[in-house]
Amino acid sequence: MQRDNAINEGCSKPDCELTGDHAHLRRYTFRLPEPIGIEDGFSVQNIYHSDDPDSQPTFAHLTIHQVEMESDDPTTLSMKSIARLDRTTTGGGDLPKGQANIAQPQSLHSVARVITLANSPDQPAQDWNQQTQNLEPREDSFMRALHAVQTLVRGVKLANLGRPPLLPTYERAPLMVLVDDLAVETPFSLDALGGLEWGETAIMFLNHQNSPGYRPQVVPVDLVNMMGREIGQGNPAILAKERLIDAHRLIHVDGEYGAAVVSAATGIEVLSDSLLSALLWEDHIQSECGLERALSEASNLFSGDVTPLKRAQAHTVSRLGGDWTSSGSPWQIYRGGAASLRNRIVHAGYQPKRAEAIKAYQQSLSGQTFLFDRLAAQCGKYPRTCHVFLGSQGLEKRNLYTGKIKQFFEQTALSEPAYSTHFSVWHRSLISKVRA
Repeated sequence: MQRDNAINEGCSKPDCELTGDHAHLRRYTFRLPEPIGIEDGFSVQNIYHSDDPDSQPTFAHLTIHQVEMESDDPTTLSMKSIARLDRTTTGGGDLPKGQANIAQPQSLHSVARVITLANSPDQPAQDWNQQTQNLEPREDSFMRALHAVQTLVRGVKLANLGRPPLLPTYERAPLMVLVDDLAVETPFSLDALGGLEWGETAIMFLNHQNSPGYRPQVVPVDLVNMMGREIGQGNPAILAKERLIDAHRLIHVDGEYGAAVVSAATGIEVLSDSLLSALLWEDHIQSECGLERALSEASNLFSGDVTPLKRAQAHTVSRLGGDWTSSGSPWQIYRGGAASLRNRIVHAGYQPKRAEAIKAYQQSLSGQTFLFDRLAAQCGKYPRTCHVFLGSQGLEKRNLYTGKIKQFFEQTALSEPAYSTHFSVWHRSLISKVRA
């Protein structure tokens, strides 16, 4: 965090009718997702320089206010929802005794007020998709304000006193942000920004997915039960799917872009290894090789420091065939994109932009589809693995659920042990043998 005493930036508002040397300031006010341990009224300035010596710096002047107020904390909301349930199930009327007057607790809220220039020194890239959250601090005044708050909260987190605070992100910001505009004479001192008299306040709406009153879609009960069984069995294919779903939430709900890339790439690594494990499992069934011998041979492939992606290149490619290495292969695009970005994040501490995280997530989905497409192409050779990873719907989608594979699913599969359970037991045994 750096300090500067005076800003000489002039007006750049196209329709401005004011005369004289002046600049337009903007003040954003919004609540942080969690309170932070900073004294009320603390202020700091961030200066945003450019690598281009001819480009002007800009600033964000942040003040934290601590506000005590009544609020519906999670515990109170939980009690109210239970009380509401009791009231509706007993036919309405008053709340049950002891729940009629649930006290509102006093809770602390940290509120950020950030003053910055309304204009920004850098222009968005030509391929910008008009979404504010994809802009950099020097390209947009609100993203500059948000970045200043993030920098402070990260500093609080690194001080490591008590529970680390939740990082404020665009997605975690409240849907409505208060905005004030003011024209001031230039040059002006950053140290005097706290005494400005602001005029009328406007409201700015953000375009994230965390709108109040969110109602989840109702999931079919049979699907929930099926997924619950797979999770209970430790089916690695389901665990890989869960990682990719987590990545979607980390991007669009939490705004944790680095964690999203790591989660998506981890999902593909889990899927890649579990798919190879399943192919070895089916090789064992078809060859009628003894279980211990098959597990021992399979564990040799998973031992050592070989990464899941290199293991796939060495052992999965020969079993499933297809184009894994050309520049247009989804697998190669994933390896050079999402997997490489994941390594930069994990090993070099790189912080990806939102657009980078979305691109990596999409590449991961394409990598998953590629693996499933290659497996489907070998459905005649690996029908049991197809049953576990694709099911009849996955083959129908690819117009492959016909003839012998359909007969296998509807006749042979019913006469053999449940494949998902059988494979999950095999995979757990394999992992245990590798760790031994």
